[in-house]
Amino acid sequence: MLPGALRAQDSTAAHQQITLEERLAKASDRVNAVQQKISDAQQMVAEGKARQKQGHAEAKQHAKALSKMTSSYERELKRLSGALQSRDKDEKAAARASAAELKQGYRAESRETKASLREAQKMERKGARLIEKGKRKASFAKEMLSKAKAKERELIKQNREREKRADERGRR
Repeated sequence: MLPGALRAQDSTAAHQQITLEERLAKASDRVNAVQQKISDAQQMVAEGKARQKQGHAEAKQHAKALSKMTSSYERELKRLSGALQSRDKDEKAAARASAAELKQGYRAESRETKASLREAQKMERKGARLIEKGKRKASFAKEMLSKAKAKERELIKQNREREKRADERGRR
């Protein structure tokens, strides 16, 4: 009866060993998955920084264009104001028509430029949100990584202890 009992212990130990190895493999996979999440979060932060930088550059460019457009419009309007105050009716009418045309052109151009400016600012804000989201994900993933590594170390330690006990039983 003793040999059967030993076999039962051996099969139980072997089953526990397999289970422990499977648990260790799962823990290692979990560590790798969490490391991938950290990598993804870091990539998200990098992408956010790139978007933010691009949006800022475009916004700066559109703001500069709008400023030039406005100053040009104001210069032309100032030039026409002299003709608007003329005593000659024909010259005054021509200046009024020219000013109205100038105003329409300015409004159309400035509307397009302002829309582009808003889009660039929107891109910049999206980049900032992406950075924040990536940082939050990275922080959470780092916490998960420390827990997963601790679990992996614990399982490795249990595996070594079981191997030592199995060796000691084998020597007896």
